[in-house]
Amino acid sequence: MKYLNPFQVKRINSNDFTYVFLHVTASKKTNILSEGQRYRACKAYIYNFYQMNYDYLNSPQKKGRFNIAMVSDFCYPNVGGVESHIFALSQCLIRRGHRVIIITHSYGSEGDQRQGVRYLPRGLKVYYIPIQPFYKQSIFITVLGTLPIIREIVIREQIDIVHGHSIFSPLACEAAIHAQSLGCRTVHTEHSLFGFSDLSAIIMNKVMEGVFTAVDQVICVSHTTKENVVLRAKYDADRVFVIPNAVDASAFIPDPSCRDPNYITIVVVSRLVYRKGLDLLVAIIPSLCSLFPELRFLIGGDGPKRLELEEIREQYQLHSRVKLLGGLQPHEVRPLLIQGDIFLNTSLTEAFCIAILEAVSCGLMVISTAVGGLPEVLPEHFIRLAPANASELATIVADSIIQVRRQRKDSKLTTHEQEAMDNLTSDKVNICTSPPNPLCRFSLVADPSTHFDGTECNCNSLNDHCWHMHKWIRSMYCWPLVAKRTEKVYSAAMSKPPVSLHDRISRLYQLGPLTGKITCFSAILHWLLLQFISWLRPEQIIDIMPSLETPIEDFSDSECEDFSVDSHK
Repeated sequence: MKYLNPFQVKRINSNDFTYVFLHVTASKKTNILSEGQRYRACKAYIYNFYQMNYDYLNSPQKKGRFNIAMVSDFCYPNVGGVESHIFALSQCLIRRGHRVIIITHSYGSEGDQRQGVRYLPRGLKVYYIPIQPFYKQSIFITVLGTLPIIREIVIREQIDIVHGHSIFSPLACEAAIHAQSLGCRTVHTEHSLFGFSDLSAIIMNKVMEGVFTAVDQVICVSHTTKENVVLRAKYDADRVFVIPNAVDASAFIPDPSCRDPNYITIVVVSRLVYRKGLDLLVAIIPSLCSLFPELRFLIGGDGPKRLELEEIREQYQLHSRVKLLGGLQPHEVRPLLIQGDIFLNTSLTEAFCIAILEAVSCGLMVISTAVGGLPEVLPEHFIRLAPANASELATIVADSIIQVRRQRKDSKLTTHEQEAMDNLTSDKVNICTSPPNPLCRFSLVADPSTHFDGTECNCNSLNDHCWHMHKWIRSMYCWPLVAKRTEKVYSAAMSKPPVSLHDRISRLYQLGPLTGKITCFSAILHWLLLQFISWLRPEQIIDIMPSLETPIEDFSDSECEDFSVDSHK
């Protein structure tokens, strides 16, 4: 038998099962393994894969399917907006036939570390590289230190696109630089806003400008973020796409019966830090509690500002009305939200807030500060916006509490009054219980950027109104649509020719008289180190991971469509 290249797979089909043999070369030109290793490898085989419905090994790369590496310092087991975005997007891309891996740093203390390769649902492979976080779950910036292991993973997994998340992730920034030198296309998603005036912002913007010379396409989660990125990084606006975040609406089903009729409940779910506007929350709680005896606050989250909340709770004796629940796991968010009447977001800066989508999906009235990209997330009858100052925010919250109180009073109708109301509205079609009314219909579109038509739902009950809100979120902000639009960005990146070292140095030189020279020297040093590593460990001796061809699932219609007529009953 003539042997093929090392570990080339030959598949032999039969009616009942599939044999997979591993043939190892005996050629002198590719004599990489020892005689004993070749003998053992030739004897090795994998057999008896019953009912295999697609080829796990050596499936050819098909047009439009990419090998994608998501890279960020922020990943599972941490919980947050970037972490959930990476996980949900990766799952949807896998279901669309792409091959996706995640690269992040190790987690946990010594002796109980999460290192090496782990698998998440749907075979999502995560590389926890052996680098410890340095500050706020981010690694220390080395630029060159991660090159050997990133190169090894990119070659082993045959990566086409490296997709970094957040400019605050040094690992994502370094991976973009390495990927361009390795011939991969690079995409970056920016999840946050940043200033221009203070020293840290100036330094960060210069770093961003340098990193983005190695990025082919940029994705922003809001139009405000796009403007911010274009100004900060001096980046071509035509290469910046706006794709909003999404939410898994199936995990946030409304249930108005869980609300306590004896209280009007305001729910707050956020990290207790300055950027989330905890000073505003601390300022308005005492006055609102004194004005409305039936008001209570349920606050989920943890952070350095928790101490201030405990102080005002102690000072004003509000222990029974201001409950601090601490950090929440993802499965604990919905049980908290469905207890509330109002969701309050007090952020001082925010590119896109997934929490308000989760709240609307659960049927809550949302009040938020009008900062960053928040005004473009929801239509005006789903959210009440307030300036980021305590007095005006307190006024908006007080008006909303009065509105909730009035709605509860109006809902307490006698049987005859309810029958009369039903007779008056019998000629109207309710969106929540029958085919949609053209006056309050939302369109089920494939483009999440299409806005709501601006009309309000004429729902007869609180339950119907909550389900109307839930179905709007389900149709407009679903992950399958985000994955479809992200595919277009990947295609745009793959259509561009790779950037040469000369072109990259030319871009870096334009960063400034001092910064340009420093970054050019770093780029040349990076290239020299890459050549040395390539000589030390040639690509030919790196084992290529067999590709896993998963069947494409047509899930967009089933997961983004409206509920059936009686699905909520």
